[in-house]
Amino acid sequence: MRILINVMKSLNLASARGGIFTVLAAVLFQAAVFAENPESPAPAITAEPAVLSAGKPPSIRKVEVSHRHIAKYGKAEICADIVSDRQNPFDPDEIRVEAHLVSPSGIKKVAPAFFYAAKNGEMEGGDWRVRFSPDEPGEWKGELVVIGPRGEKDSESFRFGCTLPALPAPIRVCRENPAYFERADGEFFYPIGHNVCWGSVKDYEAQFSKMHQNGENWSRIFVAPSNFDIEWSNSRPGFRGLGQYNLKSAQQLDQIMDLAERYGIRLQLVLHEHCGITTQGTDPQWQNNPFNKALGGPCATPPDFFTEPKALSLERNRIRYIVARWGYSSYVMAWELFNDVDLGDGFDRKADTSWHLAMAQYLKKIDPHGRMITTSYSGEPNSDVFLLPEIDFTQLHVFDEAIVEKLIKSMAIFSEFKKPYFIGEFGRSLQEGVDKKDQKGMFLHTGIWAQFMMPSGGNAMSWWWYDLIKPSNLYHRFGPLSAFATGIDRRNEKWNWQFGDLTKEPQGPRVLSIASPRAVMFWIYNPKILPYVETMPETVPDIEGEITIENLSPGKWIIEKWEPFNSYVSTQQVPRTDETSEDGKMTIKVKALGPDCAFRMRLAAKDKPQTENCPSLKLEPWENKSR
Repeated sequence: MRILINVMKSLNLASARGGIFTVLAAVLFQAAVFAENPESPAPAITAEPAVLSAGKPPSIRKVEVSHRHIAKYGKAEICADIVSDRQNPFDPDEIRVEAHLVSPSGIKKVAPAFFYAAKNGEMEGGDWRVRFSPDEPGEWKGELVVIGPRGEKDSESFRFGCTLPALPAPIRVCRENPAYFERADGEFFYPIGHNVCWGSVKDYEAQFSKMHQNGENWSRIFVAPSNFDIEWSNSRPGFRGLGQYNLKSAQQLDQIMDLAERYGIRLQLVLHEHCGITTQGTDPQWQNNPFNKALGGPCATPPDFFTEPKALSLERNRIRYIVARWGYSSYVMAWELFNDVDLGDGFDRKADTSWHLAMAQYLKKIDPHGRMITTSYSGEPNSDVFLLPEIDFTQLHVFDEAIVEKLIKSMAIFSEFKKPYFIGEFGRSLQEGVDKKDQKGMFLHTGIWAQFMMPSGGNAMSWWWYDLIKPSNLYHRFGPLSAFATGIDRRNEKWNWQFGDLTKEPQGPRVLSIASPRAVMFWIYNPKILPYVETMPETVPDIEGEITIENLSPGKWIIEKWEPFNSYVSTQQVPRTDETSEDGKMTIKVKALGPDCAFRMRLAAKDKPQTENCPSLKLEPWENKSR
């Protein structure tokens, strides 16, 4: 708690002008108190499906494995023709199908199956699938277990081989340093990307292709009424109401998953959007939500979604289907349980905490692949939820013209959770059309470079893909940053991050830096132009000055100068030069085309740091920080 108070004092949060960050300070103050005095924030809601009664077993006509040999982290698909007298194949209380698997080393795993399609139009027969990603080379063994109200049936055993080389490994929280992410094979992973929350399959292919070309590796998409939802009222074509899933929509999401794998885009699947539990705002959808009692659902009001036992049971069914159908893919980086959940009607902190605890615990139990879990808030984050051990990482949504200052303050606050953190959405404004004016992508550019110069788990992710990035074709803004980030592993280093002015000149160039004993990176920008000016001046002033770096280990430092705003391909950079530090200090003269430049310094591989202390830059105090 003392740490948080000191952070708040150092950033002058107590005197900050209103808005989300004043609220955040109070929220995180409560979080620190909670951490020192751990108590269950609210009673946990059981997240277990009912035990089915015994009786006459169902029939398994055929079980097939799609391929005899599957690459490590690939997709093993087990197909089964199953006959039962179930009424709803999406209700595991009526029929529950799962694969019991044994790895080559003897580890047992249970993978839920999902109903794929009716067999030849005969509703008494059905095509069921298990999708599983083997993580261990060798021979896997398994059998299907089908449980229904009239009994249980086991299939004959099946086998498949897991081979090397492996496909790209899934993402997890770093084992050694939980502030960052890594792949399951041990390779560092730093998310760079932007939201593409809805669109057609064709749209996703075009955008993922451009993202891949420019080094992006992350996106966030909705499984919601606006985008490939599987459950909604019959007010929309293809939907059949509560507990009945839209298989055509699910097949489209299958295609999106294939595209993500083809173009190397890790996905954060958002399982609910706040519009579905709101009666006011820009797009209220409660009147069409199948959980609404007016449509035959169990909830009289939106808040009942989080507490009504029948609603909780139905939600578990939906989660189970989503995990069974798409959880196999190592490109599912995480499940985001809710987007902006606090914007729902009658938001209640304790009910929110209980719901997130129950659903996250259920997810952890049924997901054989252990994908990460997160959630998000529009305004005041629920620190009780972010403190839950089942929530793997935290995020924040920031819409503010003073983006650099807001990123600095939020980084200081959210680091107290001791989990990976990044900005899940950002922009100048939440109002449509405002960011669209920035056709050069100045604000976008500022946000992603400023966030990179902080010890966050990932980069800042722009929200305005449909209003800005796509129509203005701004994918090239990510190329230089992706190239700059290549080869930088943040996990095993301690980092000193700073911000200040390059010179004493009023409104002169500003500097953000992050430094470790082995690497120093800093970004300099002209605040008269970035983050945004309506009209770019005909002549952009050069950035000039000098920076002294102290506490460098003696040895050869490799220095690269970049001009990222003026770079349109990821490989463009100024040639390297070598410098030698003998007394622990080095002064670098800065001369670059505006409106920004960046430097990356690395200690030569043959040299080892002779101090555990981080280098620091001598900077002028950053005046008017809350501007």
